[in-house]
Amino acid sequence: MTGDLPDGLPAAPARNESGWVVAVMGAGDRTVRWRPWRRTRVVAVMGGSELDLREAEIGGPEIQITAVALMGGIDVIVPDRVEVE
Repeated sequence: MTGDLPDGLPAAPARNESGWVVAVMGAGDRTVRWRPWRRTRVVAVMGGSELDLREAEIGGPEIQITAVALMGGIDVIVPDRVEVE
């Protein structure tokens, strides 16, 4: 039954244009269904990160990922036919 629900959906909250994924002595993974920021910064210190963009909800024609690892690693997985620069 949906008779008691309001009409329409509420507006989505404003989203930051940039954000961080941080892994310090652990994992900072973003996989399955997630929404990367337009400018995503990833830092891994003595840990690792995996960014899987195959099912990500990308809100524009492109995103910029800046990744820095110190004694760790960062994997970025993109869908087939996606151009990476």
